[in-house]
Amino acid sequence: MSAGDRFDREGHPTELTIARVLADELTLDGALATHFESCPACRDALDAARRFDRERALSPPPALRASPTPGRGRWVPLAIAAAAAAVVGVLLLRPAPEGDGFRLKGGLALTLVADDGGAQRAVDDGDPVRAGERLGFRVQHAAGGHLLVLGVDGRGETYPCHPQGPAPASEERPPTPRATALDAAVEFDATPGAETIVALLCDGPVRYAEVAPILAAARGETVPPLRAGCRQDAVWLRKAAP
Repeated sequence: MSAGDRFDREGHPTELTIARVLADELTLDGALATHFESCPACRDALDAARRFDRERALSPPPALRASPTPGRGRWVPLAIAAAAAAVVGVLLLRPAPEGDGFRLKGGLALTLVADDGGAQRAVDDGDPVRAGERLGFRVQHAAGGHLLVLGVDGRGETYPCHPQGPAPASEERPPTPRATALDAAVEFDATPGAETIVALLCDGPVRYAEVAPILAAARGETVPPLRAGCRQDAVWLRKAAP
């Protein structure tokens, strides 16, 4: 790998470069060291990848799982440590969008990674997922705002993805020019049909309860705007049999 191949078109280290640094195939010195010292986003990506490696080496016990929503049992929020490890793993699987390469005009991109407990893979529109797999999230947005990620299953039942909790509301975030892992994940149940995940970035706060009914009414691959004036990106997945 030449010095020029270590950086992308925007001048940031590529994900392959980060992987080779972790594998001790590249020495963190010279221009590479200078960039990580001066770029907080790249430094955070390197630190997150290192944490992921340490967590895998330690082989932590299975994460404690919260009780499913009463009367539904459709989704299971996972402990933050396990979720972060699952999501960070996609750093080595799929390159981040560059420049105008956002899926949706307006500067918001949602990336998903599925984890079956033994392997991880990036998933996109139309890809199959299975019951019991965990789903992690990465987002990239050119402007700051209030972020909410939510999903809907094949029966029209919605669930919060990020943030989670009894009464989820959006998280205020600064501009995130490079794809960044969220500290949350969900686990698929056995409900058949499609699963659609939507990221919503608004100028002001937004509550899950305000937009979930609109998503619940959506059918098929097309998701209507959940809130006027917000940026939105959606990915639909096919739930395969267990």
